[in-house]
Amino acid sequence: MKNFAKIGLALAMLLTTFGVSAGEYDFSLKVTNETGKTVSFSVVDAETVTFSIYNSKEELIFNEKVSGSNAINRTYDLTAFPEGIYYLEAETAAKVARYEISVVKETASISEKAVEETYKPVISKSGDTFIVTVPGKVNTPVNITLYDENSGELYNQNLKDGKVAKKFNTSKIFSKEFTFVVSYNNKMFTETISK
Repeated sequence: MKNFAKIGLALAMLLTTFGVSAGEYDFSLKVTNETGKTVSFSVVDAETVTFSIYNSKEELIFNEKVSGSNAINRTYDLTAFPEGIYYLEAETAAKVARYEISVVKETASISEKAVEETYKPVISKSGDTFIVTVPGKVNTPVNITLYDENSGELYNQNLKDGKVAKKFNTSKIFSKEFTFVVSYNNKMFTETISK
């Protein structure tokens, strides 16, 4: 009977995590104007977005964090950019989406569709139990590493691609906080949570 109650609690917690986070996952970027080397776009359904532009060598060349309600509108003048391929990354609390920017002669354009989307892991807590969930289907292995407050490694495992949900019971670990490092799709996410 105790095991049934524990399973029910874990399932309820997992479903609550998905329900609370679902709205954050669906932000979208819409290109509103492209004139010469000036591009304008709008991000809908996100309150805070970090925009980063990388060159083809993955070097960060621009970064800004913007907040707004309902829609965030941005216009970038790319006149100083030489011809080539660049990437605009839009990151919210729940997702990182990457769009291709093409600069050719005197014009610049942004791909309408993301060339890559990565949903961030969700870490939920109930008492001494933590659950790490990676939303959606992941096509690469997922590495989860857990550290105690003194940076001592408690857990490190590569999980096969697919749906990932891992449960950690920390009741017998004497640490006031834990740091989770979750890596997949060439991204690394770190979150520290108090017990």
